[in-house]
Amino acid sequence: MPKAGKKKKVLKAKRPKAKPAKKTAPRPISTRRKILFPETGAELMMKKAQQRSFITEGELLYAFPDLEDYLQEVEDFLAKLELLGLRVVENTNILGE
Repeated sequence: MPKAGKKKKVLKAKRPKAKPAKKTAPRPISTRRKILFPETGAELMMKKAQQRSFITEGELLYAFPDLEDYLQEVEDFLAKLELLGLRVVENTNILGE
């Protein structure tokens, strides 16, 4: 029988310590994967521009989020728009708001 007034010590289970996250240096640009030009996005944007006779800067940035990685292809796309007489307009006040 346990004696009155004495409490048993309860041992708590120890959790394992979390390992610190590994710090990795960014890969050099030459070893990064090349991001491909989104051909389907370009086709959809061209159709949309032809329907409305313009396209917004915001739509271009949305369709080509990594345009720095395929700048020549984006320039070619913009040249095609210009040849077709399609404009690139700013996002402000398009709907007359």
